[in-house]
Amino acid sequence: MEPMTMLGALVGTLLNKIFPGWLITLLLVLLLGITAKRTWTKGMTGWKKESLHAHVRKSREDEASSHRTSVDGITDALVQNEHPSMANGIPSKVLRSTTLEEEEAAQAAAHAILEGGKGSLQLQNLLLSESQHLHYVGDVATLMTLLASSFALSILRGRSFTASPLGIRCGSPAYWTLNGLQFVLVFCASALIRNKLMRRHKWKLEHGYPFLPDDVKWDYKTTTKYPIMCVGAGLCAGMFGIGGGIVKGPLMLEMGMLPAVASATSSFMILFTALTAALNYALLGALDVYYAPLLFVIGLGGTFIGQWIIGNLIKKFNKQSIIVLAIAVVIAVSAVAMGCVGIITTVNGVKHDESQGFHKLCTISPDDDYQ
Repeated sequence: MEPMTMLGALVGTLLNKIFPGWLITLLLVLLLGITAKRTWTKGMTGWKKESLHAHVRKSREDEASSHRTSVDGITDALVQNEHPSMANGIPSKVLRSTTLEEEEAAQAAAHAILEGGKGSLQLQNLLLSESQHLHYVGDVATLMTLLASSFALSILRGRSFTASPLGIRCGSPAYWTLNGLQFVLVFCASALIRNKLMRRHKWKLEHGYPFLPDDVKWDYKTTTKYPIMCVGAGLCAGMFGIGGGIVKGPLMLEMGMLPAVASATSSFMILFTALTAALNYALLGALDVYYAPLLFVIGLGGTFIGQWIIGNLIKKFNKQSIIVLAIAVVIAVSAVAMGCVGIITTVNGVKHDESQGFHKLCTISPDDDYQ
């Protein structure tokens, strides 16, 4: 998903340079407004579902309070008693459950191991690998390589008002060739990761992997559909300069991910999307580095405070949907704030006779040396 998000960010930064400010503001407010509404609806649905699960769970506990044992305890005891050699390698957190559906999945995992025969050892190793995230190292290495390659090509291409290290002029065939090469690299990285995901998913199916209800099944359809959707998320991130998380988080919720998983995953992906967009903004001369230290401190402090508040609320109410509702509120506030700032900026621009039409991508400065 992330390579295609980076592709969208590359295109979005170019559009940001071309589109007038009032159009960008209008599109941004519309996007955030629609996203906030859908995310709030998703959060309220999750809240009701979690409340229902809590009620059913409490009813079960009341009916058999003296005999009920936790799912982890049942699973570990069952495996330990009948297959001691298999129990030692499975951490309890692999089979840990938070919902009724996940309890059933945990029981299915134990059953698959007990009944799997020779393949049960492979399933056990797969569960251990999943819990330790060992197989994701290669995926991250691919993304880091792609990011470094994209940086190198962007620097060689240069920016619109300064000659590149190779003397490439903005808008020239060489300029667009390097742009196209970036797109090719992104497509290749996306195809590589897609192939690995599909093979991993097929292997899980063959060995009876106990999927949870909210797991994303990376088959042919999802590995095609979701990356295409991520192009749109990256496009918005690059064109509006919003980092991508404010769009990617709700997108992952639409995919059916757990709120905590969606929040953590989108936060990780922001690193690559934001760096891609930021570098291209810098090369286009649209990045004010003097704001960076202040915004970094504010962002870092806000992250710690937000994590602490949301974490305490989740512990108090035992509902993951609080994350979704918080995202919806932040998006709605952002829509209002960005709308107000955009209106003020546009009005000031009109007063000072600034052009409100489309701009040229390659604006030559007197300091350019293209002779």
